[in-house]
Amino acid sequence: MAERGAVGLGARVRGLALRGYGLALDVRLGVGRWLFGIDYVNRWLLASPSRALSRHVLRRFGGQVAATASVPTHLVIDNAVSGDYRNLHLGRLAYLGKGCFLDLVEPIEIEDEASVSGACILLTHGDPGTGRFMEQTYFPRETGPIHIGRYAWIGAGAVLLPGVRIGECSMVAAGAVVTADVEPFTVVAGTPARVVRRLTPTDLPVKGPA
Repeated sequence: MAERGAVGLGARVRGLALRGYGLALDVRLGVGRWLFGIDYVNRWLLASPSRALSRHVLRRFGGQVAATASVPTHLVIDNAVSGDYRNLHLGRLAYLGKGCFLDLVEPIEIEDEASVSGACILLTHGDPGTGRFMEQTYFPRETGPIHIGRYAWIGAGAVLLPGVRIGECSMVAAGAVVTADVEPFTVVAGTPARVVRRLTPTDLPVKGPA
């Protein structure tokens, strides 16, 4: 009995310590963002010590992130042009793996229970940077939101280009480069990604609360 009481006390103490740490972190990141911009917070996310804190920070700075979404401890965010994370939408039980690169020029929406494996790259814009001749002559700037439907699975190291929609219950193979929309219940692979299999639809769970 005494042992259980000690464990319970330890858990309460840790909980209070984490809440205190979270408040101090909010102040630190708020000041850093005010002084140096959202890139200061981006750098913290690269070395976040826990998934819970990563999720907290994304929500604290405008991300529409469900309380049950799984956010990695090593997350790369670039081009948060709004100065916050309002362009990021993570649904209930959505999953992001370590080392994912999220380009937030345009919105990225990952619906309920969709999984994005480690080292994936989600690009919402493309241009040749300072190469104005190239942009004006051959490669005009392109932007577009990315939408990943519920229950979809994006394999490790896949690249999603601007404007693509990944249908529900579809699968993108590891290392694929997706340049066009993927229909629901479809498996794609390759560079550029091509359909390799059709899945048989089954009754899907009813959407639950975020």
